Amino acid sequence: MTTGHNINPISAMNWFKDVWSGAFSPKLKVFLWPILQRALPFGENLQRKGYTTDVSSRRCGATESEMHIFFNCNFAQRVWNLLPINNVVHLAAQQTFDSILVTSRKTLCLPRTCIIENILPWVCWQIWIARNQLIFENKTSSPEEVVLRSITSAREWLSPQDTKQRTTG
Repeated sequence: MTTGHNINPISAMNWFKDVWSGAFSPKLKVFLWPILQRALPFGENLQRKGYTTDVSSRRCGATESEMHIFFNCNFAQRVWNLLPINNVVHLAAQQTFDSILVTSRKTLCLPRTCIIENILPWVCWQIWIARNQLIFENKTSSPEEVVLRSITSAREWLSPQDTKQRTTG
C-alpha cells in the first residue's frame, strides 16, 4: 500500500476518517482501536505491562509487535503479496501501523473481488485470528486461507451495506 512518499502519521491520522467512519464493520473498528493505542495483547505490549517476559512470535520466533504480526512476519508478507490489490503493502516506506492505515485509504482490491473499499481491516483481523488459532488451538492457517477469509468476510459485510445505501441514498 504505497503512494510513493512517506506520510507523517501524526498529522495524517484522523480517528474519525480512518477508524470510526471507515467502510468496515463495527467489530473491526473496535479491533483497530487497541492496535492504534498499542494495547492489543501480544508480546511487546504484554511485556511492557509486566505480564510476560516472552515476546517471541509462536509462528517464527521474532519479537511480536503490531508491525511484525500484521506486516513484517514472512507469513503476513505472503498474505499481502497474495491479496489482489492495486498496491502491494510496501513496508520499507512505512514505519508504523498508523501510517499504513492512512496510506491504505488509497488501496483498493482489484475489481474481480467485488470489494471497492479498503481491505486492510479485514486482512489484519484474519491475520490476528490465524495468530490466535496457532497459539490457543495449535491450528495452522495458510496465507491463502487468510486471504480467502479476508475477502469473504469483507464481501459478506459490504454487500448488505451497498444495498442499504441504494435504498436510503
